[in-house]
Amino acid sequence: HTFVYDPVAVPDLTPFVGGSATVVVDAINNGSVCAALDVAGAPIVVEICTAAPANDLCADAAPILCGETLSGTTVDATSDVDPGEFCGTDVSTAPGVWYSWVSDGSDITVTTCDAADYDTKIGVFTGSCGALTCVDGNDDDFDCSGATSTVANVSTVSGETYYFYVSGFSGETGDFDLTLTCVSPPPVPANDLCSNATPLNCGDVVAGTNLGATEQAVTAFNGFTVGAGVWYTFTGTGGDVTLSTCDDADFDTEINVITSADCIDYTNNVAGNDDGTGCLGNTSEVTFTTTVGETYYVYVSDWNSGGDDLGTFNLTFTCDPVTGISEALDNGMIVYPNPSNGEFVVEINGVEANAQLNVMDLTGRVVFTEAAVLNGNFRKEFNLGVVSGTYLLQILTEEGMVIRKLQVK
Repeated sequence: HTFVYDPVAVPDLTPFVGGSATVVVDAINNGSVCAALDVAGAPIVVEICTAAPANDLCADAAPILCGETLSGTTVDATSDVDPGEFCGTDVSTAPGVWYSWVSDGSDITVTTCDAADYDTKIGVFTGSCGALTCVDGNDDDFDCSGATSTVANVSTVSGETYYFYVSGFSGETGDFDLTLTCVSPPPVPANDLCSNATPLNCGDVVAGTNLGATEQAVTAFNGFTVGAGVWYTFTGTGGDVTLSTCDDADFDTEINVITSADCIDYTNNVAGNDDGTGCLGNTSEVTFTTTVGETYYVYVSDWNSGGDDLGTFNLTFTCDPVTGISEALDNGMIVYPNPSNGEFVVEINGVEANAQLNVMDLTGRVVFTEAAVLNGNFRKEFNLGVVSGTYLLQILTEEGMVIRKLQVK
């Protein structure tokens, strides 16, 4: 056989001039050259061999670990269009290479920011090669130079395999460094669920966060979208109340107020606000008139369902004073000893009305209830027989209500 070659383009063939076909085939098998024999007796066509990157295909994805930076290239990569979909960006417009990571439950950031010599793209997927599902993607991170890319703050599921596809814009290829950063997700707040709502008392300023919170099936007041949030609860006194994160949150807050027995139905909205008038940073404030004895649940969340607008806030709860019998109750009632071992004495002077005495724990569970007739000089002894902790004594009449904290040692 005769082989034809370009001694400039393929100088490494020079030693094989005049050699046997077997010698040429050995050179081919060693990766020195690429050749093809069309038919028996035809010349062997010789050209420089170009090898695709080892992680050219999804099935050959290179493992990457948390905190690791791996150097890679898309030069000579093939157009692996396995994603076949828009994933934050059209990741299949240029050849790409694959990386894989088995989640430990961390929130992750994967980036080529300021670490590539071409315009990169990154897609993040789960599933299996050939049947991948988009998680997130990025074309240009505007905080990075050179049109490099970052996919940030991706929540992951422990044990799930995640695939990272690094490609380029408009056919561009080049070299890059890929860095994977992992951060343990924040803990779920104690008041993440309505059933664990934090009790509010008039005058409270309560620090809160929706970091780590889950989205609840709340129908927002006036059609606002609703994101991840946390719960608070209080009992109406018949007066006006104000709930506010105004100028006191580091994200775009939303407040929704519902009434629902045992947190079953989240659609009975009574008040809500997305962006409070005059509040900075799209924070929120809502004022409404309560009903005596009604239990209210307050959902403080970010504004966008499915979004990542998360952070911390202070929730301020203020109550306008209720005149009349409530004021008289408040002024004429004493409870002692407090704290105690569970035995208390309630005295109410100067009030004549039918009343209901309720004692609740901080979850809202009633541990004592009794009807009473306030006769101007009322005295009641009772023993709660409960475990140590904080409880709320509620004196409820048709015209108003007062609440006092009880401390059981």
